[in-house]
Amino acid sequence: MIACARSTDSLSSWRDKNLDATLQQRFIIAKIDSISDTDARNVCDRLRQVHNITKLDLVIANAGDASSFKTALETSTSDMLTLYQINTLGPLRLFQATLPLLQASNSPKFILISSSLGSIGLMDHEVSPALAYGCSKVAANFLIREIHCEHPDLISIAVHPG
Repeated sequence: MIACARSTDSLSSWRDKNLDATLQQRFIIAKIDSISDTDARNVCDRLRQVHNITKLDLVIANAGDASSFKTALETSTSDMLTLYQINTLGPLRLFQATLPLLQASNSPKFILISSSLGSIGLMDHEVSPALAYGCSKVAANFLIREIHCEHPDLISIAVHPG
């Protein structure tokens, strides 16, 4: 198993407390910051070169930011750009970095943890002042659908965690 986070300290602590020594050795921890243009590619290079990993069956794009829940009037362009950078471009960076490893799998899957707030169709049923967050998730959902259309050999879906 490979787990990635912006900061690996909490992952290391969790691993050491919850896994026996055998599983700890098989649990790879790496740093990927969603706003970095190089972190995901560097991790994939390390997986190949250091750990001899030649394929990935499943990648879950779970990182996200939900820091801005404001109305359209209150939302700054900075809020919009920050959430778009993390919630939309972060999964794109991860997909681009992991695609060669996914393509080596017999059953590749790329899963985005999205949100119902990223659904235009549900907006009337789930009213929330969440312009920046919602827009970033709508764009991320479109990204996953585009990946699905461009790579029919790859299962790519967006799921709402609730």
